[in-house]
Amino acid sequence: MRYFNFTLVYESDWYIELIAPGLPAGISFTKPQRDAGEFFNGSGIIISLEVDDVDAEYSRLKEAEVEICQEIMDKPWGERSFVVNDPSGVHVYIYKSIPPTPEYQVKS
Repeated sequence: MRYFNFTLVYESDWYIELIAPGLPAGISFTKPQRDAGEFFNGSGIIISLEVDDVDAEYSRLKEAEVEICQEIMDKPWGERSFVVNDPSGVHVYIYKSIPPTPEYQVKS
C-alpha cells in the first residue's frame, strides 16, 4: 500500500496495520510468512480506491514498475479502472467514476 500513501501504524513479525490517507479508516493484515496461527494469503479480498485521475495513477504505477493485473479500461457500469496486487495478493482496484453505457443507466 506504499504506492497509495497509507501510513504504517504498527508492524510486528506477523502483523501489519495501515491507516488510509485523510480518512479515519485503516486496514490490517497478518503477514503470509507467519510461522503459526491464522495465515493471510490475500485470496478473495479486493480493496477499491477511487482517485481523481485514474490515468495519471496508472501511469505513475506503471512507471514505478508495479505489476498491473488488469490494464486500464472503461467499464460499462460507469468506472474507468485498472487492478494491481499488493505483495500478499490482495487485488487493489483503482478507479474513477465515468458515465455508464446506456444499458447500465437507470431508467426513470
